[in-house]
Amino acid sequence: MRNIWTEKETKYLIQQVGDKKIHPVDLIPGWKEMFGTVRTMDSMIAKLAREGVAYGNNLTNAQKEAKPADIKKQVIQDVKEHSLKRELNTLVQKYKELSHSQDVGDRVIELVKDIAPRLPEVKFAWEKPSAKKTNETAILLLGDTHIGETVDKEEVMGLGEYNFDVFARRMKFLAQSIKSITVKKLTGYTIDKLVIMMMGDMITGQIHEDIMTGGESMVVQVLQGAYVTAQFILEMQQLFPEVEVEGVLGNHGRLFQKKRYKRGYDNWDYIFYQFVSTFLAMNTQIKCNFPKGPFLLRKIYDWGFLVLHGDDIRSWMGIPFYGIQRTMWKLGDLLQGQGIQVHFRLIGHFHNTGELDRTPGEIIINGSMIGGTEYSLKRFMDFGRPTQLFMGCHKDIGLTWRYPLRLDLPGVDTITPYVYNTSENSSAGDYIKEMMEKKK
Repeated sequence: MRNIWTEKETKYLIQQVGDKKIHPVDLIPGWKEMFGTVRTMDSMIAKLAREGVAYGNNLTNAQKEAKPADIKKQVIQDVKEHSLKRELNTLVQKYKELSHSQDVGDRVIELVKDIAPRLPEVKFAWEKPSAKKTNETAILLLGDTHIGETVDKEEVMGLGEYNFDVFARRMKFLAQSIKSITVKKLTGYTIDKLVIMMMGDMITGQIHEDIMTGGESMVVQVLQGAYVTAQFILEMQQLFPEVEVEGVLGNHGRLFQKKRYKRGYDNWDYIFYQFVSTFLAMNTQIKCNFPKGPFLLRKIYDWGFLVLHGDDIRSWMGIPFYGIQRTMWKLGDLLQGQGIQVHFRLIGHFHNTGELDRTPGEIIINGSMIGGTEYSLKRFMDFGRPTQLFMGCHKDIGLTWRYPLRLDLPGVDTITPYVYNTSENSSAGDYIKEMMEKKK
């Protein structure tokens, strides 16, 4: 604590320095004996400054006896010493702070080293896995194929392309990808069934004038799209003992510009589903279920699944997160009130894959077959990749492995697409007619 200057000390200091012009350094030797306190030159200088007393011209006794050249040297030396003292004090303070922080870190590290247990040495001892396989059901989310829409490669700056031929090739590539994963990667699994959940917007429709093309009519697009999709499902039936196909309705396939909530199945998606079902009618190991309602409920083992397209979910500033969460909560409350438990909620519509893990149940968003379009690029500066989700479901765990299957990988454009409009079958309509005649 700093000593307080007494009135007697102050008066004496002013008299000696201010009146007699004695240098403060000459007062230090006898100060303690006279007043009982110790005063340094710095403290005297500070006190004189507070009292408004100048001492700059005062000379020490040694300086009075010195020559002018010696006095100049002494002044320079005093200035240097004072400056060095200040620098030294600053460095000492910084050193203390740094050494303190390093000291804390070093002590923590040393403490950890002292108390942390040493784990024993482990030797590699690999054992061949059991031949027993895991039983699961495979799930494919197939949606937003937008059959009938065309994306001009030049208009989207080469970021993508889409037309019916690209759709047929991507469907074939999707089949090859699923086959490769099932045969080569899922070797430790027994897949008893494939559930294909069609997520809506299978047909791009005619209610949006800016995406309608001058190509084939809606009927032909539906027939040919169903024909290609049926071929894909038949190929899946060669991989899995059973195939179940279900679907919900999207918004693009509506027959009317304004959305109607009654007879919502007046929709090209519903017509598309019926033709897919008709194509597959002779295959007893394939089951189709296409309800007319706004969403689909089903169980895989004891796990509850809710499937809906998602076009009624509103986005906020282009982000659908809050709308998805709010819609799922409301639906969850509605279904829970009816004693229906939902563990997984599956939606499409947004053309981007995603997962939201929430207490009411995990939410999984499927991608699209078409990918980015002129609309998404110019309106939202976004160009999503064409992606469909392939997943597994275990009876005790629920959803397990998941593969986002990218359909724009190199080589897709060289794949031979599924058959459509061939010389043998000039159109899917001819094929349907042939199938119907065989049934008779």
